[in-house]
Amino acid sequence: MENHPEVVRVVMVDDEEALCLGVRRIVRSYAVAVPDVHVDVSFSFTYFTTGEDFLEAVEAGQVCDLLLLDLKLPGINGLDVLTALSRDHRDLITIMITAYATFDTAVQATKLGAYDFLPKPFNPEELRYALRKATNQLILSKQARKLAEEKGFKLYPSLEQLRGSETGKFDLVTMMHVLEHLEDPLGTLNEIRTHLLEDRGFLLVEVPNFYAHDSYELAHLSCFTEHTLSEMLKQAGYKIMHMRKHGYPRSETLDLYLTVLARPENEPEENVAIIPERFVALKRSLSTLKRHLLTRIMPGKTWLPLEEKA
Repeated sequence: MENHPEVVRVVMVDDEEALCLGVRRIVRSYAVAVPDVHVDVSFSFTYFTTGEDFLEAVEAGQVCDLLLLDLKLPGINGLDVLTALSRDHRDLITIMITAYATFDTAVQATKLGAYDFLPKPFNPEELRYALRKATNQLILSKQARKLAEEKGFKLYPSLEQLRGSETGKFDLVTMMHVLEHLEDPLGTLNEIRTHLLEDRGFLLVEVPNFYAHDSYELAHLSCFTEHTLSEMLKQAGYKIMHMRKHGYPRSETLDLYLTVLARPENEPEENVAIIPERFVALKRSLSTLKRHLLTRIMPGKTWLPLEEKA
């Protein structure tokens, strides 16, 4: 099947004009293939030296698919720009570029929708890698939305808009690798049980297993073990029907993921006591050792190749 071309519109907001011009040369000469959906991506590029100028351009109709946003700007800063964009531009992918990031600002930016961070100074290959990763996410998300719309599924950008649509309650709600990205996962689970799930409905959740990963994405605001996921579901008023630890589709030997099927309790308890997990540091050390040993001893089974698309 022949790939079809698509242009991703990149906008950079940075007060260093020389840097913007250098990035423009790299971006305009770069191309990314997304073989899963048969798309060849090229890039257009525009830049602004202040957040105010960029937001004025957005109000006037400036279209942006991928934003390279400096954290420290004259006038309003990058977090202010993200705040202004977060409600009406949820499909925009933002890469923060800064030499001043701290853990707190990284968490704050992620909560506001930042996809990735590119620390200054960066070289051309680091820029291309960040663009390639973000572009794959952007194109695959677009294609998924397009397929859903073709199949007649209506898409909503938030639970609030879904609740306001008067669609009624659902027999099944799935959250596959969603919970770890939420600022308030417990509140979201409560909202789903109260407003979106039938009393005899089912909730299907999958999250990365904290004990099987040696690093986490910046966008992961929470991490879960079998115990902590069970406790959170209990706090939110669910009864677990089945929990499975597994590595599918990436590993035969590592339990990379936790998948849970649960349903609402008939009479959820109030003020459920939280049972803390014990020996977390020890479990983490042992699981990391197991991961490294299996990777050396059984690499073919520990890390399965991604399936090739025909």
